[in-house]
Amino acid sequence: NVTFPTFLLQRLETKINDGSCIVFTGSLMGIHPHSLSLSYGVSKAAVHALVKNLVKILAARKIRVNAIAPGFVDTDWQKSKPMKIKESINKKIALGRFSMPEELGNAYLLLINNSYINGEIIVVDGGYSMQYTIIRIVIFKKIKNSFNSSLISNFFSLVILQGANYIFPLLTVPYLFRTLGVET
Repeated sequence: NVTFPTFLLQRLETKINDGSCIVFTGSLMGIHPHSLSLSYGVSKAAVHALVKNLVKILAARKIRVNAIAPGFVDTDWQKSKPMKIKESINKKIALGRFSMPEELGNAYLLLINNSYINGEIIVVDGGYSMQYTIIRIVIFKKIKNSFNSSLISNFFSLVILQGANYIFPLLTVPYLFRTLGVET
């Protein structure tokens, strides 16, 4: 997952035009580990780190580097899973379903067409990762309520801010609708 793209990029770097865009495929499992796929999750986390490091290396050439971290996508491989497993996964996805390949493709097009996005890992998971943010908030609310210390309060604020990267896209939806002239 990380070796081939790294070696390929080393071979092609001199052929890539200044101002180009490179988009890697990471994975949600590289952000939120899964107990059944250690090597896959670690290798995808390495892809995410590669993106962040390449931004600095290719900055002088204005080459943008990003990645998509897909969650569960409705592919033939996923379709072969038993229905009980798919239903269990769907319950954890805020939108209640797997992504369609076309929806994932739109995320890649966003990264290719937006000339200011650089160094980002865009999570496309239908809200699956929100379960982790919600769990963190609940746990730290309990800790904050149990202890009245400025250290815990400051730590709690930091955790909420860390979760803002999931909340921010939700705040921009009304703006996008207004910009596109869509009535809500």
